[in-house]
Amino acid sequence: MTETIDNTNTPSSKKKWLPWLLLVFAVLYIVWNYQQQKALREQLSVDQGKLQQMLSDLQNEKQQIMMERDRYSRRGDSLNSELQPYLPMKALMRSVQMRNYVNNELPFKPGDVVRFKTDSLTYVIQDMIIGGNLYSYYIKYRIRRAGAQPIECEIQEIEAVNSK
Repeated sequence: MTETIDNTNTPSSKKKWLPWLLLVFAVLYIVWNYQQQKALREQLSVDQGKLQQMLSDLQNEKQQIMMERDRYSRRGDSLNSELQPYLPMKALMRSVQMRNYVNNELPFKPGDVVRFKTDSLTYVIQDMIIGGNLYSYYIKYRIRRAGAQPIECEIQEIEAVNSK
């Protein structure tokens, strides 16, 4: 009797199927990977479309804001139209503000009665004279006695009537 040899379970037959099995798994992995990348590309194109739409919406909104800004800047506000006649006097208004600020800080005000140190007579302060340029300034008082000519003097030359 002859024995039949079953070659299906021998190690050499397992070795023959192993490369084919690996090849099938590799092909399946490549197909699966291709499908995943195709889905990612489609999602990317959808996301890019959404971003493009959002960008165009933002550009339209920016354009509308720029048009509104231009319209408002051309029209101007009501306060600007009210102040327009006074703009040539801007330097004068600033000098008056500076004079008032300095006047509040000084010891004597217009209308105060002071004593002129050189002749010890009482005078009334008529006005303050503030002048100067970019590098220097001066402050003088114009004082006047009844029936006399006004005199310009500096702060150091006068004193309050009460002090002796």
